[in-house]
Amino acid sequence: MPGAALPGSGTGSTPTEPFRAPLPPPSPYGKGRGGVVWLLLAAGAGAVAIAVVALVLVLNDQGSDDTAGVAEPTTAATAATDGTSDVGSGSITTSTLTGPTAAPVVPAAPTTDGAATAPPIAAPTRGRVARSCGARGNGDCFLSRRASPSSDATELGRLSEGDPIDVQCTMVGESVTASALGRSTRIWARTDDGSFVSMAFVDAPGFDPFADSHPC
Repeated sequence: MPGAALPGSGTGSTPTEPFRAPLPPPSPYGKGRGGVVWLLLAAGAGAVAIAVVALVLVLNDQGSDDTAGVAEPTTAATAATDGTSDVGSGSITTSTLTGPTAAPVVPAAPTTDGAATAPPIAAPTRGRVARSCGARGNGDCFLSRRASPSSDATELGRLSEGDPIDVQCTMVGESVTASALGRSTRIWARTDDGSFVSMAFVDAPGFDPFADSHPC
């Protein structure tokens, strides 16, 4: 019928929609593949942040341990209260050392005036080979240079009768007989090249073929 009111509405009133609650905004972590990606990224960022914090704490702990482990340099005690120590007849001054312990210095042998000198080295004496041909001239007419004062030692070379020879010192060795001497001797001489010869067949100024007159 014309002019009749619509069903469910008041007389002469405008029709109304039923009340609906507003919907929340869509979440970036929604369902589907995109949401899973966002969740993984968030979890990774959190793990990185935790690792960075842990690393900073570890570095701080190590720095404090290194600082505490540094020891103060120690001062080595001197050998005596006045800084000197007596060695033999000389005197050696020691200085105060700081830091790690220094290796001890072995002093040279002091002399009576305190100055250190090297032990003297005997200068060689020029002599010559003698009596190697024997009393009747029927001997070998040569002298063997040996590696040690013995006729059984290795022969290092030979010198003929009358050859020059430089001897440095003497020592007791094997007994050797020379017919020209009419007796035996146990004295050997060391030459300037380190070999040994029997003094039974050597003439050298100041050297006695029967006495250890220049001990090595």
